[in-house]
Amino acid sequence: MTPRDRAPGKRVRSSKAVSAIEPIEGLPSVGVALSAAALSQVNNDNRARDYAEALMETVREALVVLDQTLRVRNANQAFYRTFQTSPDQAEGKGFLEPWGLDASQTELRGLLERAARENVPIQDHELTIDIDGVGEKTLRMNARRVQLPGEPEPLILLALDDISERTRAELALRSSESRYRRIYETAREGIWLMEAETGQLLDVNPFLELLLGYSRHEMLGKRPWDLGLYDDPEAARSRFEANLAGGFGFEQEVMLRTKSGQPVFVEAITSTYDLGGRRVTQANLRDVTERARLQEQIRQMQKLDSIGRLAGGVAHDFNNLLNIISAHVDVLGREKLDAAKRAESAGSIHKAVERGSAVVRQLLTFARKTEIAFEPTDVNAVVREVASMLRETFPKQVRVSTKLAEEVPRVHADPNQLHQAVLNLAMNARDAMTQGGVLTLGTDVVSAETLRAKFPEAPDGSYAELCVADTGVGMDVDTRQRIFEPFFTTKGAKGQGLGLAVVYGIVNSHRGYVDVESEVGKGTTFRIYIQVPEGIANLADVASPARRKSSRRSTAPAKDASGKHATILFVEDEETLLSPIREFLEEEGFEVLTAVDGAQAVKVHAENADRIEVVLLDLGLPRLGGWEAFLRMRERQPGLRCIVASGDIATDQRGAMEAAGVRASVRKPYGMSEILRVVRNVLDS
Repeated sequence: MTPRDRAPGKRVRSSKAVSAIEPIEGLPSVGVALSAAALSQVNNDNRARDYAEALMETVREALVVLDQTLRVRNANQAFYRTFQTSPDQAEGKGFLEPWGLDASQTELRGLLERAARENVPIQDHELTIDIDGVGEKTLRMNARRVQLPGEPEPLILLALDDISERTRAELALRSSESRYRRIYETAREGIWLMEAETGQLLDVNPFLELLLGYSRHEMLGKRPWDLGLYDDPEAARSRFEANLAGGFGFEQEVMLRTKSGQPVFVEAITSTYDLGGRRVTQANLRDVTERARLQEQIRQMQKLDSIGRLAGGVAHDFNNLLNIISAHVDVLGREKLDAAKRAESAGSIHKAVERGSAVVRQLLTFARKTEIAFEPTDVNAVVREVASMLRETFPKQVRVSTKLAEEVPRVHADPNQLHQAVLNLAMNARDAMTQGGVLTLGTDVVSAETLRAKFPEAPDGSYAELCVADTGVGMDVDTRQRIFEPFFTTKGAKGQGLGLAVVYGIVNSHRGYVDVESEVGKGTTFRIYIQVPEGIANLADVASPARRKSSRRSTAPAKDASGKHATILFVEDEETLLSPIREFLEEEGFEVLTAVDGAQAVKVHAENADRIEVVLLDLGLPRLGGWEAFLRMRERQPGLRCIVASGDIATDQRGAMEAAGVRASVRKPYGMSEILRVVRNVLDS
């Protein structure tokens, strides 16, 4: 009986040792004894067949043997499970017909026939079929022609690997990646990926290019703090390292510089994770420039509101100062006045002027619109400045006291904003003490462990505390819960409801915390907590450039570099100020030319350009403004040095003046010694 004559699904094996005189199936019976060599060959063939069948049953792929007509000769159990069939249903049947492959996969028939006739193997051919009762399957096919002992024709050994689940997983992954890529490419916020170890940019999305003005090519491979995005690159690098250590970071308002130098404000969320075996940090940068602008407008409006509420106290204080000056001027006007009384009156007038100047300077500093500028800030100095202003402007029945801790570390903050936050709290405290009382401003240092009793999420470290406490009417529970809401007020038409909302916004922008304790009839205490960064320098080690500059007093003579007496053009429209300043400078050895308006100054300069070393002029001049007059003089004399005097100079205007050649500025009212010092410093330079 030949293998073709066997019933499907039947395997023929030898169940006993083959006798030397038994005829062997498939061999002619010639009535002679089988040789020992032939018997050994048959046993080897049986062992090989058993080994092959064992292999077929142990591999996970579906294996099937096809004859030249592509009918199933044999298959393993994995094949029957995959196609949900049995040996009786499959063996002896055409391989292609039961699953519709003959009609839909003509390419497959051609490949199998070619493998059978021409011995051309099939390698990794994938096909998807829909099997009745099973569903859709994706199979990877490999086939080759084999010649088995006892078979008159070659057979085809076909291996079918069911990759349906893997294919679906790959499709799902590609779909997920495609969705992520679409989100990444179309997101309306900037996204960058950085190498976690080095900070080098690995990828940026199109919106980030649009937001910053840098192309993808200009950013990739570079670190963000090396691109010119940050005014303080070292602080940006430190924040990156802190976020890397923590695995996550959030910054509410970060200022970046675009390629053109324009500021944009972003809300930054960073996270660090593994991506394909690589540690990366992703930052999502949401453009909040418009929000920051609106918040700044609210803060500025609230500043002006606070100044308006202070105006009564300012007017009262200035009336007192004017009375002091007026009284001592009358004393100086007496004919018979000894030197001691004259010196006493002059000193009193000088003190009154300094006191009034300090109040004006504080009001201008507070009211001026400035950019957010985070820097190492002495919170004790902020509280002292606010306390000084309050003592000058608050009603006398409100006593202002301070309770400052020693050696409070500096914090990374905007001093102007902290100044505003403390002042806003003080203004609210004043309004709560209608019959007078005590306002206490204080500072302290608290640990994270202490702070976590109120704010469990507070990071490790130490915190600087700014405290504003009053003995006013206090608040009930419902009021305390709403005090930081914009436009919520308990003052009726007298309040805007912005003061405490601005305080909350300032504290939030500093990533700090604000807490309130209050009880009806027993006063209110506000506490602001700002984290102390690691590695901050001691206060005594750092002085501002302005402070270092002002600490140097020049003793240079009133001569220029050639040894001649220096000539100054002094431009001032107030005759009562022009005369004494001119006389003082002349007594110090200078030659002084004068003008009372901008047009006259330009004329005097044109006539004496070869002599004039320095121009000292007021910005607020009649006929032609001081700034315009200086620009005209500079056209004639490009190297002309200039000192400007004004009651207030805006930050952006100051920068333009320095670029044009203005060497120094003095704020009115100024004293004789200050003018002399500034003039000598400019001549030295």
